[in-house]
Amino acid sequence: MRKIFYLAFLTLIIFYTRCSKDEPQNAPISQVQIWNCYQSKNWDEVKVFDALVGRWQWIYSENYTEGNGNSTESEKMIVEFFSDSTMLVFVNDRPGDTTKWLVIPKDGSLYGLKCDSSVAQLQGRILNCGDILEFNNSYIDGIDNYFERLEPEEIKQDTTALDTTAIDTTTN
Repeated sequence: MRKIFYLAFLTLIIFYTRCSKDEPQNAPISQVQIWNCYQSKNWDEVKVFDALVGRWQWIYSENYTEGNGNSTESEKMIVEFFSDSTMLVFVNDRPGDTTKWLVIPKDGSLYGLKCDSSVAQLQGRILNCGDILEFNNSYIDGIDNYFERLEPEEIKQDTTALDTTAIDTTTN
């Protein structure tokens, strides 16, 4: 009788631990939806640039190689793109370095960023759908990173101390 009790108890524990695992989180928009939304407009470097200007919070990251996606809102990373081609990255409400950025052609008729300083979450092709922004890097086995717009208005910054000649405009 004790063996049956222990076996039933062990089975219950195993069943409970399997059911209590966190459910996988979903991307804020599906790949099909963001591609259809992005392709419904005619984009060029200026339009992509204008769509990026503002504050964006990193909300989700998807790694198809590992087969998982994660909410990143707790990371509290905010990227602020300014209309003077500077960018500021905040982590936990603390500003990091300011860097220069440009929109460049990437992978055919798509666009990407070229920055003075590398930001891992901003690698890949830019797909914009209103207030959702994806840096699509899974096409080269990278990670797709999603951002959500925090402020729609243009933000200006005094960048008189920045070296504006430092950015290389050639593409690799």
